[in-house]
Parts: sequence; structure tokens; C-alpha cells
Amino acid sequence: MRKAVQEREKRSTSVTYRDCAGSPAGRSIGKGGCSDTPCQILPALTLGYRLTSDNNNTSDQLIQTMRLDVGHVSYDGAGPHSRITSAKVSVSYDGGTTWKPALVVGLNGTYQAAWLNPVSAHGTSPAIKVTATDAAGGSITQTITSAYTIAASGGTR
Repeated sequence: MRKAVQEREKRSTSVTYRDCAGSPAGRSIGKGGCSDTPCQILPALTLGYRLTSDNNNTSDQLIQTMRLDVGHVSYDGAGPHSRITSAKVSVSYDGGTTWKPALVVGLNGTYQAAWLNPVSAHGTSPAIKVTATDAAGGSITQTITSAYTIAASGGTR
């Protein structure tokens, strides 16, 4: 059943990062490795979600909650370690036409988000948009359409 849920979810991600100072712009990795300077792990941000829902990715919660972990691409502990400076979560019940901000609390890459599942959205599958930044000027924005389904009964009364 989870496979069907994954097929209807759509993700769109935009990542921005600053190249390390002093490294040549446009440096590429060829067959023999990096040109001119040692290879480095890109300072790209990553997102991890833990949405409160059942095994079918359905929620009957009045207040929807989600754990959000923000970090960096790493390999065996190597990679950037810039401080995570912000995280924002928004929810859309109308296919992304309008977005409602969620309450987000936490710091240093570990956050909890919460928002209401309104009666008008019962039986629908909202979209979630997350944006996070780090102290080095990096950012990530990810939008997940049909992120979960609000049960046909339950939610805000």
C-alpha cells in the first residue's frame, strides 16, 4: 500500500550553495578526478521528514505534526558543517495556489512543525513546502505535492 502513496507524491527541490572561497569557478570532475584542486563534498543542504500519519500516509489528527531534520550532504562524516540558521514549513490545501505557514520550533537542524488540518480539507492531500538555510549562505526549498491524506472524518471540528 505504501508504494501507491509514494507514486502519487511529487517532489520539487531547489538547492543553493556557496562555492568555497578561492576555488576556481566552473571546476569540473573528469575521469581522472578533480581538476586543479582536491575534490570536496558540495555544501548542499538535506531534509528529513517524519510526518505523523498511519501506514497509508493518512492523518486523522486535528493538529498535524512533523519532525524536520536539516543537515548537509556528507560522506563518512566528511563534508560541510555550517550552522543551520532557519527552517520554514508551509502547507497548501489548494494545489499550491495559496500557502499557510506552519508553526516551527527548534534549532541547529532539529525542528518540530505543527499546523491545523481544517474540516474543509478532509479527504484531500495537501502539499508541504519546506525552506531551510545555513550560516554559509546555502539554502534548500522542497515542495511535496500530495504529501499526505487528511482522513475523510476527523480533523478540526
